Amino acid sequence: MTLRRSFANVSVLKLRVPFLVLACALLLASCGFKLRGEADLPDSLRQLRLDMADTGPRIKRELVAALERAGVRLMPADALDVAVLRVPVNRAYSEALTISEQARVREYAVRHRVEFEVLGADGSLLMPKQVILLERDFVFDERDALGVAGQEEALRGDLEREMVRAILRRIEAVGTSLP
Repeated sequence: MTLRRSFANVSVLKLRVPFLVLACALLLASCGFKLRGEADLPDSLRQLRLDMADTGPRIKRELVAALERAGVRLMPADALDVAVLRVPVNRAYSEALTISEQARVREYAVRHRVEFEVLGADGSLLMPKQVILLERDFVFDERDALGVAGQEEALRGDLEREMVRAILRRIEAVGTSLP
């Protein structure tokens, strides 16, 4: 009798597991989740001149690639009558956060600050100056001093990619109100 009940329980479990998997799949499909695609910029910004400060981290390559993926045609620096993305401030720096009793830095913050604005083809201000400050903290391990430089470089690269995404998200958000 107990053997028969255990087989009955196993068959019920065999029916429940696919049902639960199907229910989870339906819930995920109906929640509206979708991967973020490329930025959807307005038509007035489809031809754009990038006016960027040469100082600071080199996010220009990442920004150019992201704009081109979004369908923007980048114009030369002397082009007239095109929208302009001005990035006058592009600065990355490290700062000590905590110092040990032996006067050694234990924790750093890597920061990246960008200021930008968007001008229309007629010179009008489409997006006033925006300031984005991103930062990441990391702990300095004296036993792995060689790895700290690599860790800091990886954090800077991550901040640069996130900065480009943040700039494009802001332009995209304001783009809904642009002509």
